[in-house]
Amino acid sequence: RDHFDMDILRWSEQYPNIHYILSKDIRISPHFLEKHGIDPKVRERVTFVSGGNHYQVDDLEIQTLISNDAGVAYYVNIRGVSLFHSGDLGDWKMEGAGDLINGKQERAFRHEIRKLSDKPLNIAFVPMDPRLGAYQSLGIDYVLKNTDAEFVFPMHMWQDYSAIKEYKKKITNLGMADRVMEISRENQVFPFEEKL
Repeated sequence: RDHFDMDILRWSEQYPNIHYILSKDIRISPHFLEKHGIDPKVRERVTFVSGGNHYQVDDLEIQTLISNDAGVAYYVNIRGVSLFHSGDLGDWKMEGAGDLINGKQERAFRHEIRKLSDKPLNIAFVPMDPRLGAYQSLGIDYVLKNTDAEFVFPMHMWQDYSAIKEYKKKITNLGMADRVMEISRENQVFPFEEKL
């Protein structure tokens, strides 16, 4: 339920020019759409993508990265602005999972993030899941140290944003800490028009 909300497909009723970029593992057959009261023609507005590829959709340049969980991660350029949305690509180190599994997760995550190391990056969204306990900040640490992301938004936090301030206090490099955006609530708005 945290990977895809079918209700976004209803936006096509309100926005006639909408185009969706969805991971190919999302199944939306015409029968499925009809069953849920969604016009099956919405599929004509969907580009299904897979990890490790490049796509051009209108003025969006999209590079997909391979997730070590579900879906894909997106690196997007549009009119000189670059965004990265990690999706469920994360350093999913977990207590009790063992060195083999944790090592595999870490290697997969780092391999994909290294693909961004020489790219311009204005805004990045990276998991900082509180369920990982002491390992919650490993992924965001790696992104901060290995990319030039100007603004990094912790995500996948299950509406528990309390760890962000504590995390920023632990970062000794103040410039790096300033790159981490403090989120206090769901649907919070951050205006960037003048900064980017």
